[in-house]
Amino acid sequence: MANSSLYDAVYIASPTSCHAEQALLFINAGKHVLCEKPVCSNLQELDVVLAAASERGVVFMEALRHLHTPNFDIFKTELKQIQPIRQAQFNFCQYSSRYPAYLEGKQPNAFKPELSNGALMDLGCYCVSACVALLGAPSGVSYAPVMLDTGVDGSGSLVLSYPDKIATLVFSKQSHGFNSSQVQVPISLSHTHTL
Repeated sequence: MANSSLYDAVYIASPTSCHAEQALLFINAGKHVLCEKPVCSNLQELDVVLAAASERGVVFMEALRHLHTPNFDIFKTELKQIQPIRQAQFNFCQYSSRYPAYLEGKQPNAFKPELSNGALMDLGCYCVSACVALLGAPSGVSYAPVMLDTGVDGSGSLVLSYPDKIATLVFSKQSHGFNSSQVQVPISLSHTHTL
């Protein structure tokens, strides 16, 4: 497939641990790559993939659709009008259909560290990407995971610190929750905004 002239681009949706190797295969063959989140297992892999894409003149992109929706653009634009932000919460808790198998002592792929997965690498990507897109890169990061005996996190809370605000991100594959997010700003009695 990589060597075929029938394809200009590919979408990679394999386990995260395979993303870098598969992306490089297609990039080096001159194909554009849209890759499922997270694009790589670690920063070192990502640096290699990005350098290869730049060298070959092809596009390499992560498939985080929610960052490119009209509603997200509206929210981001409106948020700039009501600064300063003081608190933000992003939640994504969805009981995994594979969690019962894990509880039965089986080893489903969703909970194997060799595949670079777990709560942060799966559901947490949505929270992290939205938070960083809205607030920028944090100055500090603290993560409190609930680790499974396989060596991956089943759930966790991530705190992103900024000089003038804080963001709390909660995600879980072990429970289901209300997947709501909020951004808090000081309220002025003379000027209020609703987003």
